[in-house]
Amino acid sequence: MKSVNIQSTNDINLECDWYEADSDKVIIMSHGFTGDRHNYGRFDKLASDFNKVGLNVLNLDTSGHGESDDAPIEFDQWEDDLVMAVSKVYEMGMKSIGLFGFSLGGLTALRVAAHAHAIVVMSPVTDALPDIIDGFSEEELSQLKDEGKFQHAVETDSRDFITVTQQTIDDFNNINQEELLLNIDVPVLIFHGDQDATVPIEHSRKAADFLIDAELEVLPGENHRLENTLDVISQKAIKFFITNL
Repeated sequence: MKSVNIQSTNDINLECDWYEADSDKVIIMSHGFTGDRHNYGRFDKLASDFNKVGLNVLNLDTSGHGESDDAPIEFDQWEDDLVMAVSKVYEMGMKSIGLFGFSLGGLTALRVAAHAHAIVVMSPVTDALPDIIDGFSEEELSQLKDEGKFQHAVETDSRDFITVTQQTIDDFNNINQEELLLNIDVPVLIFHGDQDATVPIEHSRKAADFLIDAELEVLPGENHRLENTLDVISQKAIKFFITNL
C-alpha cells in the first residue's frame, strides 16, 4: 500500500491509500460522515481483502475529513471528490470501476453511479435524515446560528474536528430518495443492519425497490457500523465485484 494524492476542485488536497494489483479493475472506497479512510480499521481490512483477490483499491479521505484539507462538509463537494478519484484511477490505467461506500459515503457513491460499473454500500444514507441535528450540542447549534458554522469533534486518529455548516444540515434534510435512485442502472449491493438506529433499515428496503438492479442483505442484530459481520460483507462484496466488474 502507498499514499496517493488527488487534487479536488477548490484546491482541496485529498489524501488516499493505493493498494495495487495486477489488473485494470479498481474499487474506490468512500467513508462516512465524521469518519476517515480507515473507518476504524474496517476499511483497511476490506481494502486488503479486495486487493488479495486481484482488485486495485483506492481509499480516500474526503474533503474536510481524515488527512485531507479542511473544508466545510457539503454533499456536492463530496461528489466532486469521488468524481476526481474516478478520473485519477482512469489516468492510472483502470478500465472497470467499482464503488464501495459506508453511510454518507454510500450516498456519495450512489450520486456518482454514472461513473461506476458496480456499487456496494454499507448502511447507506439514501433518504432525508432530519434527526441529524440531534447529534449536535446546543452550544454547537447556537454557534451555527450566530456564525453559520461550527467545529464538531470527531473520534478519528487523523483529525480532531470537522466543519459543519447550515449547508451540511440542509443537505441531510433535502435528500430525495426517488430522485437519487430511480435512474441508476448499474448493479447495487446493499448491506444494512436491522438494529441501525442512525439510518433506518426501511430506507434501504425502499431503496432496493427504486433501484433497477439491487440486492439487499439484511444483517440481523447489526447496528449502523456493521462491526460484527465484516467477514460476511467482505466475502459477498468480493463475489459481487468479481461478477460485475
